[in-house]
Amino acid sequence: MRRPDNADHPAETEELAKLQRAGYRAKPHNLRSGAQCFRQIQLAGCASLSARRLQAWRWRAAGGRAKTWWAPAYSLAGRKKNSEVLIQVELSNAQGEPAQWIYSLSFKADARVGQEKVWRHTELILDRPNAGDLEDALLLSQTFLEQSTANKAFREIAHFFASTEYQHLVPALLKHKHASAGMLDDDPFGQGLLERIAACPEKNRATKLKRLQAALSAVVPTFQTLRFERDAETGAAHLEAVFGQQGAAQWQNEQQFSDGTLRLIGMLWSLQQEASLLLLEEPELSLNEAVVALIPLMIDRLLREQKASSRQVLITTHSEALLDNPLDGRSIILLETGAESSQARTATDQELQLMDAGLSPAAVLLPKAQPAGLKALGFS
Repeated sequence: MRRPDNADHPAETEELAKLQRAGYRAKPHNLRSGAQCFRQIQLAGCASLSARRLQAWRWRAAGGRAKTWWAPAYSLAGRKKNSEVLIQVELSNAQGEPAQWIYSLSFKADARVGQEKVWRHTELILDRPNAGDLEDALLLSQTFLEQSTANKAFREIAHFFASTEYQHLVPALLKHKHASAGMLDDDPFGQGLLERIAACPEKNRATKLKRLQAALSAVVPTFQTLRFERDAETGAAHLEAVFGQQGAAQWQNEQQFSDGTLRLIGMLWSLQQEASLLLLEEPELSLNEAVVALIPLMIDRLLREQKASSRQVLITTHSEALLDNPLDGRSIILLETGAESSQARTATDQELQLMDAGLSPAAVLLPKAQPAGLKALGFS
């Protein structure tokens, strides 16, 4: 195939040159149809394209035959806005040990797989897109990780992710769950908290509720007793507690609990589950700052009581009270906002020195997470 005539198609030739420089490749001699051309371009990094967003250039070849080169019809500037997200997770038995598994996944806005790689120790055992993806780009709508027929060689990673629990209890959804549209898989917003408590074996449930009661008694004013009950008529599960001073104490169920009390119960119950990794989304919400300041200590003590101190808990927070604790600065990831995106980073050597000298993460790191121009919101 000879190069196209620049005089006949100068704009198209220049656009093709830009695409080539950007890393887009297609092999017209191997492609039998426009659909196959489309898949080739997808695998070259345009997974979010649809056929309507492609434009065909016909090149005149020797012998009078025509070949078609498919390329994106949008500009490279637009491609930057549709940037690829890359997530890489390294799994090891203990902090500081070499990774036993590495899982890497990239995707774009349409959630199609850009690349999927797995290493066992240092051996690369999965590298996508592969030949099968090349033949059928629809395969890129799913990861191998989520398919039991494809993840046999690295199913240990799938089991780890499956055991991860995300907890961000929304009190209104728990109180009015029968009026909501339905519960999401894995119940991230706590609608099924009472059902999970009910499903726990009675003896185990009593032990966990006893720990909950001890923690709540320390931080919730006038709290006295916590128990699990079922409605005599409907069989619905309820948590009941006694609030009030001696002589004026009354039993209340979760419908009367404050939002902060419900969120605290949800967090403390989740900490006692057997998931390998717990993700807590802003546990400070609806809680008094004095209680928020105790969250790291509560987590530490509860995990130690059940001999699960090796379990990982990841917390997202904006709370100065929570971060005003002597936390290990090496375990904190800071998100800094920029003009077009946020950057995640660990503490610098200078910041670690300041924290080692006695300053809290709230003083050293939290101010750097504030949006630029925040003071402009003032009215002075």
